[in-house]
Amino acid sequence: MPPKELPARMNDDKNTISEANEKIEVEPSNSAEELNASTQQQVKLAMLQDAFESLNQGFNIFDQNLCLVAWNTRCLELLDLPDGFAVIGKPLADIFRYNAERGNYGPGDIDGLVEERIARARQFKPHRFERLFPSGEVIEIVGNLLPGGGFITTYSNITERKNSEAKRLESEERFRDLAELGADWFWEQDKDLRFVYLSKHIDQASARRRDEILGMTRWETVGIDPDSNVYWSNHRDDLLARRPFKDFQFKYHRKDGEVFYRSVSGKPLFGQDGTFMGYRGVASDITQRKSLEEQVRRSQKMDAVGQLTGGIAHDFNNILGIVLGNLEIIESLPPGDSRISERLRKAKKTVERGADITRKLLGFSRKDAHVVQTADINRSVQNLRSLIAKSLTVSIEIKTPLDGNLWTVEIDPGDFDDAILNLALNARDAMPGGGALTIATTNMVLDEKFVQQNQDATAADYVRVSIGDTGTGMTEDVKDKVFDPFFTTKELGKGTGLGLSMVYGFVERSGGFITVDSKIGAGTTFHLYFPRTVKLEIELKGTTNTESGLPGGTEKILIVDDEEGLREIAALNLDELGYRTFAAEDGLSALTILEQEGDIDLLFTDVVMPNKMDAFELAQRVHKRYPDLKILLTSGYTGTRAKLTATFDEFITRLNQEVLDKPYSISEMAIAVRKILDEK
Repeated sequence: MPPKELPARMNDDKNTISEANEKIEVEPSNSAEELNASTQQQVKLAMLQDAFESLNQGFNIFDQNLCLVAWNTRCLELLDLPDGFAVIGKPLADIFRYNAERGNYGPGDIDGLVEERIARARQFKPHRFERLFPSGEVIEIVGNLLPGGGFITTYSNITERKNSEAKRLESEERFRDLAELGADWFWEQDKDLRFVYLSKHIDQASARRRDEILGMTRWETVGIDPDSNVYWSNHRDDLLARRPFKDFQFKYHRKDGEVFYRSVSGKPLFGQDGTFMGYRGVASDITQRKSLEEQVRRSQKMDAVGQLTGGIAHDFNNILGIVLGNLEIIESLPPGDSRISERLRKAKKTVERGADITRKLLGFSRKDAHVVQTADINRSVQNLRSLIAKSLTVSIEIKTPLDGNLWTVEIDPGDFDDAILNLALNARDAMPGGGALTIATTNMVLDEKFVQQNQDATAADYVRVSIGDTGTGMTEDVKDKVFDPFFTTKELGKGTGLGLSMVYGFVERSGGFITVDSKIGAGTTFHLYFPRTVKLEIELKGTTNTESGLPGGTEKILIVDDEEGLREIAALNLDELGYRTFAAEDGLSALTILEQEGDIDLLFTDVVMPNKMDAFELAQRVHKRYPDLKILLTSGYTGTRAKLTATFDEFITRLNQEVLDKPYSISEMAIAVRKILDEK
């Protein structure tokens, strides 16, 4: 015969399950199997007791009459019930009354509080809620119905979890406040590099609503193709390679027409399994900083130009003297005298010398937007040598040992010229008694050992430009601060302390890095490292004029220039090269000729023209009507060109990159014209 049903009860000091089991009356049995079954039942109950006691959760069971039939010690601890309080058969109302008397249910009539909870319990509905006890602990209470009637309730201490959630919410609120109140704004992108989060400040910064930008990529918001711009293609490569990036700068045209500069930094996000999740980062408006940098850059240039004035004036006086003298000699010679050609040759050579100086000064002082292009650094150094010489004293010797097989790099040539001249002027100041300035170039293959010693470097191919002097040198303290903005060792009013920081910024923007070697009394050498590029320049194709050895052709060319003498010279030279030429003095006349002829192959036009139509407007109107017509600009002034260099109009940008600078020789014109005509 099976044993009587045992009302289960856990861990009461007076009555445990094992004690209860001892009191079970087992009817006499003549069967060993029945005795064995009874023993097994007691063992199962003991095991069940141990299992319940091992739980970190508290639990209790009430029957359908709301009387207690089972519990564990953890239940008493979590509900803060005294030992011995829970006994088999205790009504649930007693537990409710105990809690009400202790204030666990808040203020109110105790009988009413108890009746309210008893009525709710009699509904026998599953429930889940949290209760804050006077001790400060939060207990989660979950009740479920039992198949045979009654219900089981579990109790879990979730105080730590609630505190963590509160801290998390506090942290999120703090972050949200900083994100909404700060000048910068925060962003997140998904795995497809599309914005999924933008902080509130983006509305004001971009003149767009957040919901307009969400779902777009960064280059879609800017309106540029990353494949057509070196800066953007490099940034895109970082993103696609899942690399962190810092201070990527770009120009942004707001919907209201204003132009702003942005700086963004970000880090990739990965899941626990290594899956790429997207990017998170911060963006800043650096328009004011850019404006200040440009002002300082211009100021640095003007300082340098001021120092060049004396040497330039001396050179031009010599040039004018030579030209004037030769013209006077020619005037005094009889027609046909053999000496006339020699005098003309010398006058022409002197004029070319003056044109070269003018071209370099225009290139140095222009205010163009940064234009990155494939560059031959050796050529840039050679072109700068004469300007540098005029900036230094006669007691300083200039040496330029250049690597004859130097690799090409991608830089802004104007910024490079600024950097070299800036370093040369610093070297001059470090050699008040004279000395030697050396500008050297070489190819460098940097290995991991070099990278370990220079944290800004990566193992790759570089072109190194070294600018060294034999001056006073620097102490270690000065060397550590030499690139800091506004740091200078010069007397008050003699320097801004921004020259070297701008050199540092240029090299970093170019994807390179800079190092400095210096020793007191032995001089200083700055090493500028620029990453090698494998991009090749467009090869010149076309026919060659057999008589002059210059490239020529048979195409039709329309020459537009308001200077009659220049129109005439250009036409004569192009006719000599085999082309058919037409001439116009302004844009309106050019449009008339195009309408009449209809099959012009090249528009060769000066940038600055009268009648309120410059070459850019003319080019746009012509391109719209004759999209296959090639266009080549020429100019001796960079102001108008500079205004449009930064445009996102791909057509105008391309025109700016191909301008033929005045004055030009017949060979320069022949090469430029043939190159444009042969481009696809």
